[in-house]
Amino acid sequence: MSEKVQKIAVDVGSGFTQYTDGANNGSFSSIVTPMPETLGFGANQAKDVITINGQTFLVGQDAYSYGDPDTREDTLSEDWAGSIGWQALFFSSVAKLVSDPNANLKVVTGLPQRLFAPKKDGLTQFLNNTHSFAVNGKQYKIKIAGKVIPQAASALFMEARKDKTILQDAVGIIDIGTYTTGFSVMENGAYIAHKSNGCSIGMSQLIKAFKTWLMREKGFSIDEAKIPKILMEKKFRFRGEMFEAAKEIDQLAITVAQPMLDTINANWKGAGDLIVYVAGGGAPYFMTAIKVIIPHAQIMDDAFFAVVKGMHCYLDNVA
Repeated sequence: MSEKVQKIAVDVGSGFTQYTDGANNGSFSSIVTPMPETLGFGANQAKDVITINGQTFLVGQDAYSYGDPDTREDTLSEDWAGSIGWQALFFSSVAKLVSDPNANLKVVTGLPQRLFAPKKDGLTQFLNNTHSFAVNGKQYKIKIAGKVIPQAASALFMEARKDKTILQDAVGIIDIGTYTTGFSVMENGAYIAHKSNGCSIGMSQLIKAFKTWLMREKGFSIDEAKIPKILMEKKFRFRGEMFEAAKEIDQLAITVAQPMLDTINANWKGAGDLIVYVAGGGAPYFMTAIKVIIPHAQIMDDAFFAVVKGMHCYLDNVA
C-alpha cells in the first residue's frame, strides 16, 4: 500500500458521475449494466469494464452502447448509494484519477439532500475500508479514508475558495441535477438541516416536456439526447428553417419547475435573507424559473462541476 495520500472527490449522481483530484476533472453518464454474454459489433473497443466481487459491469458510454437497457441499474432508487451499481461508477472514477493500483486515498463523496441524514452513516462506513476491484483487467487494492457531505451544500466550498468571507453569511445553494434537485442552507459555515431539502425535479422532466411540445407544435419527435443543446441555444432547425424557442422553453421550465419552486419557497420563505447560488447541470436551464421567486439568485461559475469541485475544496481545506 502506497504511503503517499492522494485526495480526490467523486459525485455519483443519478444522471452523471463526476470526479476530480483538484487539477483534473471528468464526467460520464451514470449508466451501469451487467457485462452481456455477447457484446456484438465494436464491443472490443469497450474501455469502461469493471469487476467488483466477481461481478463484471459496463459503465458510462460503453453501458449505453453495448449493454442491455432492460438491465440498467436503477439510479433513482433510495438504496442507490453504496449499491453494487453505485460502486461500479464510484470505483471506475477512482481508477481514472489514480495511477498507483495500491493507492492510499482521502475521498469525499456526496448524497442528495433528502437522503443525507438516513444514508450518511452507512455510506461512510462502507467507504472507510480497503477495496479491491479491477478496471479493464487492471487490479486495484485501494485504501480509502472517506467523508460524505450533502451534494448541494458542497458547492458552497468552491465559492468559498474565491471568497472565504462568504462562510460568514447565510447562503442558499440550489443544485439542479438530471433527475433531482437538492437545496441547502449554510449559516456562518454551519449546515442548517431544517432549511435544506430536495425534490424529484430535474433536467429530465424539462427534456420530456420540450419533446412533448415539439411533437404537439411541429409534429415530429426527436432523440432526447439532442434536446439539451436546443435548450441551451433556445433555438432549433426544422425542415431547413431555424426557429427561435426562448419564450417557449422558459415557459416550459417555469411549468416543470413549479413543484421545485413551491418546495424551496416553503423552506426559504422567499430567501430574502439569503445569498442564493444555483449549481448543477440543470442550472442554466432553470434560472428564469428560479428568478420568478428569487430574483437575486445567481448561477455559479462552472455550475456543472461546482458540486464535485466543492467536495474537493472541502476535503482540501476543511476535512
